[in-house]
Amino acid sequence: MKKICVVFVLAALACGFSGCDPEEIKTSYIEMINTSNNTYKIYIDDVEKGYITGQNYEHYLVTPKTHAVKVVQQNGYALWPTTETYYLDCEIGCTTTKEFPESPLGKSAEN
Repeated sequence: MKKICVVFVLAALACGFSGCDPEEIKTSYIEMINTSNNTYKIYIDDVEKGYITGQNYEHYLVTPKTHAVKVVQQNGYALWPTTETYYLDCEIGCTTTKEFPESPLGKSAEN
């Protein structure tokens, strides 16, 4: 897992000049990277966020705190889908990146 942080001074200055709400810059992002060839359904804090197809990624806007992110395999499994949950600490202005699945059962033989 890696984090990329944004410089808030520039964001705050830009916000001041454009008239936006300063609360808008108090956000975080989660970037989920699907390293398998299979599609996964994504849940953040038990709320369904959609699907990520194989070898793709998505960004999700979240509040700065620890989030439970669950991934559930939708295809490519023999007996049962790979289901994994990650607890990601998200700081203000940062992007927290998580590659998944960690289990080799959720990956194809090509990975």
